[in-house]
Amino acid sequence: MIDLTELYVEIDDFCRKICGSLNEQLIGSGKILEIDTPGLSLSEVLTILVYYHYSRFDCLKHYYLIKVQRNLKTDFPKLPSYNRFVERIREVAWLAALYLQYRQVKFNGAGYIDSTPLRVSHNKRTNSHKVFKFVAKLGRSSMGWFYGFKLHIVCDFMGNIVKCRITHGAANDLKVGAEMMKDLVGKIFADKGYIGKKEFTQLLEKGLILITGIKKNMKNRLLEMWDKILLKKRSLIESIFNIMKNTLHLEHSRHRSVINAGIYMITTLIAYCWKPTKPQIQFNKQETQLLQAVGIKF
Repeated sequence: MIDLTELYVEIDDFCRKICGSLNEQLIGSGKILEIDTPGLSLSEVLTILVYYHYSRFDCLKHYYLIKVQRNLKTDFPKLPSYNRFVERIREVAWLAALYLQYRQVKFNGAGYIDSTPLRVSHNKRTNSHKVFKFVAKLGRSSMGWFYGFKLHIVCDFMGNIVKCRITHGAANDLKVGAEMMKDLVGKIFADKGYIGKKEFTQLLEKGLILITGIKKNMKNRLLEMWDKILLKKRSLIESIFNIMKNTLHLEHSRHRSVINAGIYMITTLIAYCWKPTKPQIQFNKQETQLLQAVGIKF
């Protein structure tokens, strides 16, 4: 569990700094961006949304009525009704997106990329689904068909998010990944879904080496031993997805608004960035000695 006061202070400082910077550049009607809105401030609304992902509740309504209104009344003395709070959520969409960018780390020269499905309904209810009817799409992953979205992530070896993107379920991993990696320099390890000669060449010309496994119908290729070791540790990113889905409540089928669902996903990613202990690569003694011999340290 993270400290609520520390979370609020950083979010509030960030929001005030961003709004102050934007207000200096506004031209025209004289309308300015305000953080201290009537009732809850925008930073308080965002703090409550991020803090939800560390609660044991799997429903935002129950969390707000039971946890926030009963136990956090002294921290947020101007709490509105639940319906009014839900109406306020979309006001912090732009701040949540900017804050997520702020919490991402810089690429240090090596990392992993992968995607995971975000299902919004059971496959049998795809045709009758209404909330994401014109946004979500039918896609396929290693676990089969699903209806919803995809979360694409680039992470470093310490489990920190470098880049992330949410697309519809039918998005091509290779094309989305190539767009995300175009500004990175170093090495990225990925699964077989990111094999593409054209994309590999384009990324290589920009200074990024994309290392993947090989398919059954492909010729074997030589890899440095340390690259083989790091490629086998790709399960790190699967551990990240597992935490987001099973601990931080990233995936569920109870969304009733496209905008609020998008904010919900963004605040989940923010909550993960705040997580004090993230999954990291673990090496045995032989692997550690080999990597240290070639100058790779962790």
